[in-house]
Amino acid sequence: MTITLDAQSRVTAAAIAQSPSPLLNDAALAAARASQFQTAIRDCVPVGDTFNFIVMFQAPGTAGAAPTVAPAALSRYLLGAWSCATQQGSTVVKLFAFNAAHTELIGSNAYANGNVFGMTTEDYSEADGKLDATTRGAYDFAGASTGWQGDALVFDGTGTIDGVSKPQRMTYQRSDPDHFVRTFADVPADGAPVVTSVEQCGRIPAPAFHS
Repeated sequence: MTITLDAQSRVTAAAIAQSPSPLLNDAALAAARASQFQTAIRDCVPVGDTFNFIVMFQAPGTAGAAPTVAPAALSRYLLGAWSCATQQGSTVVKLFAFNAAHTELIGSNAYANGNVFGMTTEDYSEADGKLDATTRGAYDFAGASTGWQGDALVFDGTGTIDGVSKPQRMTYQRSDPDHFVRTFADVPADGAPVVTSVEQCGRIPAPAFHS
C-alpha cells in the first residue's frame, strides 16, 4: 500500500496498491493508520511525502515460530557494511543486503589491490536444507554449508580462477558481533587444507544523519 505523511509525520492518506485478498484490506489500512512514522527530511526540514508500506500477515498459531529460511540466520550477522584487509594489504569493502522476497542474502564486494580494482557479487540461498554460496567475478566459488557451527560457518565447494577449478573451502569465523575472519583454502584429496586467502573484517557503523 502507499501512505502519505504530512510534515508532522501524521498519516493523512492510505491506499491499497496490491493485495493478496480484499478480506485483508481493512486490517492493513487500520495497521497503517495506527503506526508511527518519521517523514522525509529535506534541507534539514521535515516535509510531507508518500511512501510504500508493506503489511505482512501471519497465520494464527505461528507467532514466535522459528524462522524457516536458513539465510535469515546468516543475514542477521552479515547484514550491513564491512571493511576487510587481506594479507596482501589490499582493502575490501563489502555491502550485504538481505532480500526476504527471494530468501537470499546478496552481497557486493569491491576491492583494491595495488592499482588493480575489481568487483564480485555474492549470493547465499537455501536449498535442500543447506546454505548455498556463490561468488562471481575475478574469482568464482560455489559451495554448500549446513549452517553455523558455533562461531564457524564452513562452505565446501569449488573455486575457479583463470579458468582453473579446484576443490576449495570458504570459512567465516566470528570473533565477536563486529569482527570476523574469512578464509579460502585449497582442499587436496590427499592432504590437509591449505589456506590461500585471509580477510580480517570489521563492521562499518551505519552513518547517522545530522541536520
